[in-house]
Amino acid sequence: MKHALVTMIMIASSIAPISAQQVASPAKPADAQQLYRQGLSAIEQGDASEGEQYLRASLKLQPDNPNAKYQLTQLMLNRNAIVAKKREFTLNKIIIPAVEYSDASLSECLESLSAIIDKQTDKKFTPNFIVRDPDGEFKNARVTLKLNNLPATAILKYILASTNGRAIYEEHAVVIAPAMKTK
Repeated sequence: MKHALVTMIMIASSIAPISAQQVASPAKPADAQQLYRQGLSAIEQGDASEGEQYLRASLKLQPDNPNAKYQLTQLMLNRNAIVAKKREFTLNKIIIPAVEYSDASLSECLESLSAIIDKQTDKKFTPNFIVRDPDGEFKNARVTLKLNNLPATAILKYILASTNGRAIYEEHAVVIAPAMKTK
């Protein structure tokens, strides 16, 4: 009986490390996949630094992951566009309770919207609208609209639709320019 018990203990102890390795091995790719997904999520929200950290951590666990390598390369090539996306993403989360413009100029609308955003975020976020209009296409543009409970991006889209303008999101500002003319 003693011999059988010793044999069982020896077998169990030799199996335990193998089974622990088997459990650790599949966990590694799962962790790498989770880090990869977190990296993609951060990039989607415009957080290039966080996205890079997650992708690099994923690659440490799974160095041959082609998707993580590709996404990291794309992040490096498109960093400015990704960072600019963060400004748009942030503006989209800010809900504006109400705006009303009656025959207002584009600059009046942008100043008003900027002030409302400052108030809604307790001055933690400022859109920094910059109007780029070298040919004076916005000179006579007027806006009349009344909107309630919309994201700041939606209100900006309505203003720009009224003035035939477009928004170009950059890292530190939102550039307002005339819409591209189609031939």
